[in-house]
Formats: sequence, C-alpha cells, structure tokens
Amino acid sequence: LAQPAALPKGVTQGPSVEGITEYRLPNGLKVLLFPDASRPTITVNVTYLVGSRHENYGETGMAHLLEHLVFKGTEHYSGQDLARKVQERGGHWNAYTSVNRTVYYIDGPADSWQIFLNLLTELVFFPTFPEDELEREKGVVRREMAMYADDPDSVAYQLLMQTLYLKHPRRWPVLGERAAFDCLTRQDVLDYHASRYVPNNVVLSIAGDVDAAEILSHLELLVEDLKSHPLNREPIPHEPHQFGSRRVRKEFAVPYSELHLAW
Repeated sequence: LAQPAALPKGVTQGPSVEGITEYRLPNGLKVLLFPDASRPTITVNVTYLVGSRHENYGETGMAHLLEHLVFKGTEHYSGQDLARKVQERGGHWNAYTSVNRTVYYIDGPADSWQIFLNLLTELVFFPTFPEDELEREKGVVRREMAMYADDPDSVAYQLLMQTLYLKHPRRWPVLGERAAFDCLTRQDVLDYHASRYVPNNVVLSIAGDVDAAEILSHLELLVEDLKSHPLNREPIPHEPHQFGSRRVRKEFAVPYSELHLAW
C-alpha cells in the first residue's frame, strides 16, 4: 500500500498496522487512512470521543441531540443542500450516538471523496443550530424516548444500568433523562459543541480507493483555522463499592418475561 511521498507541513505520521496508518495534524486532529484500490468506493468516518457517559445529569441527552442538530444546516449549506449534495454524488450518510462516542459517516463512490470530506467537516465543525430546528428535533427525540419506553427489552436494559451504577453517568440513557432533556437550550447546545467538538477530540478515518497524500493536503486546508481546545471534563463520580446483590423488578404489559444480569 502506497504511503504519501511527502507529508504536508506540520503533519506527523504515527504507527501503521495492517495497512492502516495514523497521522496527526498540528491542531491535534487524528487521521486514520486505509488506502484500498480493490474497489472504487470510500467511507469517510468522523468519530467524536463524546457520548452519554461524558454527560452530567443537567445535560443528559445532549450528545444525541447535537447529533440530530448538526444535519440542520451549516455556515454555507442548508440541511436540504447537504442531503442533496451527498445524494447527487451517490453517497449514503448517517450518524449514531453511543455511551462512548458520536459517529458521522458517508459511504459512496471513491471519486466523490473530496465533496464527501468537505461536507462532513462542514457538518460537524460549522453547524449553525437554527432555533426553530432545536424545538423540532427535541420533539423527535421525545418520540424516540416514548418508543423505547414501550419496548420491554429497552426498559429492562435501562433498569439494569440504573441498578448496576448508582453514581457513574453510565446509568443515564443515551437519549437522556426527560426532565433534564426538556430544559436544554440552544445556548447549552452551543457551549457543548464549542467545548467537545474540537479537533483534538476527534478521529477522522477514511478507507477506500484514495491517495493518502491528497487526502492529507486537502484536509489540512479544510481545518487549518480550527484550534485545539483543552478538554476540561468534569471528573466522573466515584462508584461506591457494592457489598451484595441488587435486584429490581418491573411489571410490563407484555406476555413474556426478560431477565438481565450484570456483574
């Protein structure tokens, strides 16, 4: 697998494992590249190291809500423009939020890599968070909450987490606690994005039929004005020692039972 003959100024190369090479930009952005010419496709993946376990009670559900909101428009594109441009170039995009991370990705033809990279970096680094979209998306998330509340498997799993963890934020659902979620404001979203969506808290990974040198040179231009930011996370609360078993039971109006165990 070919490696770039010369790295852009300030870009450093890290280890290479099974064809995947790590690079680091001056602002702290980590890049993982896997050039693969075996098929004319590409996947561009942006992984932020933020999830529900990094939230305090007052901001539970923020990581997931922000994942929804970045698709609603940026400094240069409306939400409709972003979706149309991805589709015009044969791409498929999506995102998800978990306990440990928030991920955005586009899959599509390799010859569209530049527009995919442009749109994805624009999406995550420069969203505008329109006020009217905030309330609309909060309504969407509330419907998700209601859907999971009607699913016995989801209810049982969340009950397990809240019994297993008494202090650790792992006990909060990814969608958030409803009372705290309802209080989230646009300023909360702006503050969260400014403190977490920084280049030194993200991994950009690209695999497919692309040239590593071209990717790095173009990416450096896209993010050259972004600065690293101290990650002043709140300390995770100490989880008290468990001296015995804990059991909890909840009645649910379905004709079967579920048993969840954890150690």
